[in-house]
Amino acid sequence: MWLFGGSQFDGTTLSDLWYFDLHTGTWTRVDTAMTGPAPAPRFGQFYFTRKTATAYELYIFGGATAEFAPVLLNDMWRLTIPLDCGG
Repeated sequence: MWLFGGSQFDGTTLSDLWYFDLHTGTWTRVDTAMTGPAPAPRFGQFYFTRKTATAYELYIFGGATAEFAPVLLNDMWRLTIPLDCGG
């Protein structure tokens, strides 16, 4: 299971990427070297993941940029994570 973004108790939005292994019950933070533009930190987004022969593809849509003064997002991103980075 993959998790992107989120919000801290102080309202700060995040752009972290995490992988949860359902078999071991452990979380792993995945540090990806992004080239080019990257999604803004956000929470409340919709996303899904698909596995290809060489990578996981995480599709992210929308969300909000801040908890206390939110700006709603209407953007779509695809993050490609090589299979050796998680899962």
